[in-house]
Amino acid sequence: MFLRLMGDIEAASPENHPITQVRSQTDADAWTFGGPEIALHSVSNLLIPNQAEDIPARHYQGTPTSSGLLIYFHGGAWVSGGLNSCDSICRFIARHADMHVLSVDYRLAPEHVYPAALDDALSAYRFALSLPGSEACFVAVGGDSAGGNIAASLCRQLTTSNLPMPHFQLLFYPVMDVLNKAESYHLFSSGYVLSEAQMDWAKALYAPQGNYADPALSPLLAASLQGLPPAYVATAEFDVLRDEGERYAARLKACAPATQLRRAPGLIHGFANMMGASRTARAEMRLAVEALVTAQANWQMPEGAGA
Repeated sequence: MFLRLMGDIEAASPENHPITQVRSQTDADAWTFGGPEIALHSVSNLLIPNQAEDIPARHYQGTPTSSGLLIYFHGGAWVSGGLNSCDSICRFIARHADMHVLSVDYRLAPEHVYPAALDDALSAYRFALSLPGSEACFVAVGGDSAGGNIAASLCRQLTTSNLPMPHFQLLFYPVMDVLNKAESYHLFSSGYVLSEAQMDWAKALYAPQGNYADPALSPLLAASLQGLPPAYVATAEFDVLRDEGERYAARLKACAPATQLRRAPGLIHGFANMMGASRTARAEMRLAVEALVTAQANWQMPEGAGA
């Protein structure tokens, strides 16, 4: 029904329109299908200091006693999306997980190509870890689609840094391999919102040098996933990105046994933004939040850390 309401999906595909229109439509779609605004204890905008330019961000607190932090990176194929496009997702997680959520408005292509978004993600992560009490806090990273790609790439980058690794990853239908096209690309190449043509367009804008085999662009292609935190990976049954997300989850589970994979039956790419239009999407998001809550419950505070 959602697809029928969209009408001519191919004519509306982003690669056929100016980037400014694509960005406006992304925010409009999120507002239309995200559902009523969820009231929280507090929601505030802030700027994260960054060498290139300060990064807009939004902090959500579910209740006065919320604990734990999720650093969230929005979707939008690296070229659109922002704080407003993932507002309903962040509110849902903050409320139902009773956590703090920090939503990061990283720089977008084509004005800022790879690795600008990943650099901003690292700056945001460093900022979050500099906050008082962070050493005694459960910290997770997450994102949807391109944001899931950024979250996973950030974790890989942290394996060679002096920063601590997050404790968990929350990934919704993430981009994991921009070099190869799995079987799901052929099964759902068009007619399911996210098309093969759109992905080709987006990755050409994000990484115009064509270095698609770089594991920082394609986390699935990393030689090893050893040392990465466990994840909850949610894929959509009818999505070109389905298979690469599931392969990443399978590889990660071998290194991080607490990793979980969930294929959302009957759903399409972008279901995290469709909670206002789909009870099934809301149910899937509740399962994801439950996995996040369980991961926090199983986390043990380091000895000697402050409250």
